[in-house]
Amino acid sequence: MKVITNYRKACEEVAKVFVRKYYPSERDGRYCFWVGDEVGGVFSVGDRFYNVDRMIEALELKATYEQLSDYDDAELDAALKEPPENLKVNFRNYVKYGWINKNEN
Repeated sequence: MKVITNYRKACEEVAKVFVRKYYPSERDGRYCFWVGDEVGGVFSVGDRFYNVDRMIEALELKATYEQLSDYDDAELDAALKEPPENLKVNFRNYVKYGWINKNEN
């Protein structure tokens, strides 16, 4: 179906722009791939994993690499706690306003 082909092409383009902005050293694509070869699912770059929504959100918000990686680290830390915790701020608000209370995140 053409709509699916177009979606996959768009996802590939988003990933290309995302890598160019946030991981310029990975431009050759050696360490970049779609997990399970599922274009539009989870994209791996280096040792990080992003879904398409996060890539689009980061690009739209013009997030810095530091904001992207700090929030990614905080998400991972929260997920590894027993029991897992939710962050008190979403990525969009973090990029716009920072941590609500840095000691709590």
